[in-house]
Amino acid sequence: MNEKVVDFLLTQGLLGIIALILMWVVLRLYSDREKERAAHKLELRNFEDRYISKAETWMEKYHELAKSLNTVLESITRRRGNDSR
Repeated sequence: MNEKVVDFLLTQGLLGIIALILMWVVLRLYSDREKERAAHKLELRNFEDRYISKAETWMEKYHELAKSLNTVLESITRRRGNDSR
């Protein structure tokens, strides 16, 4: 805080000291709030990374299943084609 402001508040007596203490409390709470926001942002980033990773895993499984189903359908189609001849 600016030294002139602190000196002025101290010359105002008890009211100035109370104002000074309240400003210190506000600054302290603000800095704590910023730390909480940073921690929350990091937590959300980690959640997002886990969600994306899980979605990619499920998408890979879906593609593997689709490929397997396509192979089975092609096999059935070939067999039915051979049986009708």
